[in-house]
Amino acid sequence: MSPTPTSPEADYRPRRRLEVGDAVLALYIAAFARQFFWPVGDNRAAWALTVALTAFVWLMHWRTKEAAGRTPALFWPVVALPLLFFYSLRAALPDLSWDVLDYRIINAERSFRGWPIPAADFFPTRFPFNPAPDMVMGLARRLLGYRLGTLVNLGAMVWAGAVLERLLRGFIRGAPARCLAVLLLLLTEQLLFEISNYMVDLLALPLMLEAARLALTSHEGAREQRRTLARVGLYLGASLAFKLTNLAVAVPVLALCAYRFAARQWRFDARAAAYALAGVALPLLPYSLYIYHQTGNPVFPLYNWLFKSPYWPVLDPRTERWGPIVDDPRFKSMRAWEVLLWPLLHPFRVEHTAGDLGPHWGRVSVGFLASIAGIAWRGADARVRALSFVTLVCAVLWSAASGMLRYAMFVELVGGLIALYFAAHLFKTGAARLPARAGACVIVAALVAQTASSCVYAFDFEWGGRPTFFRNPGAHLPELRHLFRDRDPRAFLSDEERALFDGVGAWAESSPVTSGFQVMLKPEAPEWCLYMTEFFETEVSRRRFRRAIEASRGAPVFTLCMTEEFKFATDNIRRAGFGVGRIQTLSLPYYSHRARFPTSYFIEVLPPGAGGARTFDITRAEAPLPPNGFNAALTWAASPPRVLKAGELTSVRVVLRNASASRWPALGGAGGNFRILLGNHWLDRSGRELIHDDGRGAIPYDLAPGEEAELLMTINAPPAPGDYTLEIDLLQEGVSWFALKGSKTLKADLRVEK
Repeated sequence: MSPTPTSPEADYRPRRRLEVGDAVLALYIAAFARQFFWPVGDNRAAWALTVALTAFVWLMHWRTKEAAGRTPALFWPVVALPLLFFYSLRAALPDLSWDVLDYRIINAERSFRGWPIPAADFFPTRFPFNPAPDMVMGLARRLLGYRLGTLVNLGAMVWAGAVLERLLRGFIRGAPARCLAVLLLLLTEQLLFEISNYMVDLLALPLMLEAARLALTSHEGAREQRRTLARVGLYLGASLAFKLTNLAVAVPVLALCAYRFAARQWRFDARAAAYALAGVALPLLPYSLYIYHQTGNPVFPLYNWLFKSPYWPVLDPRTERWGPIVDDPRFKSMRAWEVLLWPLLHPFRVEHTAGDLGPHWGRVSVGFLASIAGIAWRGADARVRALSFVTLVCAVLWSAASGMLRYAMFVELVGGLIALYFAAHLFKTGAARLPARAGACVIVAALVAQTASSCVYAFDFEWGGRPTFFRNPGAHLPELRHLFRDRDPRAFLSDEERALFDGVGAWAESSPVTSGFQVMLKPEAPEWCLYMTEFFETEVSRRRFRRAIEASRGAPVFTLCMTEEFKFATDNIRRAGFGVGRIQTLSLPYYSHRARFPTSYFIEVLPPGAGGARTFDITRAEAPLPPNGFNAALTWAASPPRVLKAGELTSVRVVLRNASASRWPALGGAGGNFRILLGNHWLDRSGRELIHDDGRGAIPYDLAPGEEAELLMTINAPPAPGDYTLEIDLLQEGVSWFALKGSKTLKADLRVEK
């Protein structure tokens, strides 16, 4: 919707300007360029070629990009500044999101070093999707550090806002109103949940919006038309490489381009059409060919019912939280209707869309209804009708493919824009009619209410679960000193911890969340995914696993797993034919001396038939221990610190021996009752209790009488300076502390300073 000659946006001569999108695009180009140089064996040479190709392609982009009117000066305080505010709410704390630690970091690290699945690896990421978006995030991490690497998401949102502002110029004349409208569109729940973490869904948004905008433009000549269609293709191809679910946007945008040729709105040009299709294919080509060669499926592991890769069973990867799935056979006939109406139904199906996906107030529903109205109303602007077609088809395809809210951001943005078009139209044409103006107010009020609720939710929820600065300023302020200085996680380890990981020859991935942390601690070590049963279901896959093991024969193998996943991890190790050796409890710093990775176990993985393998029983306690079961022997595994800062988090190591005549189960019953845990109190030097209950530490497996285990527990130093006694005791949750039954505690004197 470019400005007309009489519009207020045409009072200056358009020219090429450096924009936020150009800087973000440079990272995108570098990620794709690196994929083309995977065959280059020397990593330094590959990166030198990557930088050269990136510079060339970016300069070509700059020289051929559309000359456009400048973004209004008001855009920066009205749109960019609020986005920066929401970004900064959690930016000081390192992101510990599940998906990030599970497979996104591995995708980036492996792809930076060469082929994503080296010969010594066995599917190092359980979802080997195209690593392009993770490579973009990884590049930002290397340039800015771990905390500020997420600025690329903020840049993508600002870029998306700039595209929306240009789309709005056709029917909102004033720059202040237009910028407020852009802010209204951008502040939706899913966008705010991801703005400051390493989730990658935001990266494709500006590309898809720009592709849709370019599909609406007219051209003065064949050369300009070819350039436009090449860009449409490249933007959509990159969007598909970032997320295959973006096919729901690519299909209607390409269909719109085809319609414009058929309706003779564009002069048919076979070369232009070929440029568009080549543009779509180019970003997809390197990884699609590689993963097809590796697995027999160019989009592995998706659509395996079609490609039938021997490395993955034929299944539908969706779960009940993804959207319109009707499992009851009596309602199978409702499936098509539920898919078609899912954009309207999803606000009322909270069991499918809440939980870890966060709350929502139905912006997709508003966009869906607005797009129907835009198509049905013959008086609508032709460009709005085209956008309505794209949005409606996108909503239906999204619903049929997944129905997952964070894959519908395009529908939220463009659907909201169409709703604003109707509000603006009602205001202009209904100046003398109260019902028309009332209708416009209702539309705007609905969007404002949704935006307000999104902002409220953004204070309470995000993918990584980090508190905002306002909720816990004490956690944020000390972390600010690490900005731009947190590129290497090993720099935060002690000499002892670095030596521990230097001895790793290969990593066994025994559980999901520790996978990413492992590759950061020793990135060059091969990784074998043991916890995905799908990778072991066929003989072809098992042979590949044996080849990976053979390539690392003799290398010391270890794994990390979190406390609550100990049973799951050790079961996976044994199922893969290995044994469990030495176990050490760790609480590792995560790009911070204060923020720590969840308490985990560093487990030695023994080759088949090796001596020293251990077995464990892990059972649940369903009742209190008998009277003779409350007797523990506690000793320090390492001397506790003598001086702490007020409120400081630190860890202590304790060796726990079952000195009773009863077996101690590792797990509790319903609600955690009867679980046996390590705990602590804070006393003054006279022995008076000041803080009754502080940290917790769990036993990883059942302890028989006389058996011992090393436990690690995180404690919080008291808030006031002074001399204190740290007292360690055992408790059975909901029953009693062991000391109350006559067991001896473990004590240490220390000082707390400001």
